[in-house]
Amino acid sequence: MNDMGEYPDFIETCGYGEPDGMLGVNCRHSFAPFYPGVSVPRWSAEELEEYKSKTYEFTAADGSKAEADAYEASQILRGLEREVREWKRREAVTKAGGMDATAEREKLRYWQGRLRAFCEETGLRRQHGRERIARA
Repeated sequence: MNDMGEYPDFIETCGYGEPDGMLGVNCRHSFAPFYPGVSVPRWSAEELEEYKSKTYEFTAADGSKAEADAYEASQILRGLEREVREWKRREAVTKAGGMDATAEREKLRYWQGRLRAFCEETGLRRQHGRERIARA
């Protein structure tokens, strides 16, 4: 607890200033002061509870039915997007080398299909910008 006794120490709790802490490497969080009695929370307690309790059902790679909470589902989605980018890069490199990229194209279609199916099953929105690769 801090001097005010109301909240735990921000730096200790959030790891502020550390690579794996708040605003560290790959952290997408942000923060702003909250003044009790003045500030209005962005989400109500009911909205937060609904988000925490939401689960997504989908078909796993082995064909079995699986379930994930909101965070896990977002991480599965990010993994599928990484695979799409990987196979797009491989296809681009193979084409640039003047070789036949049929195998890479097939793998790309496979991963795009898995991504599409995952989004359809879970209702999560596909973000095509996350699938793009840099062109030289």
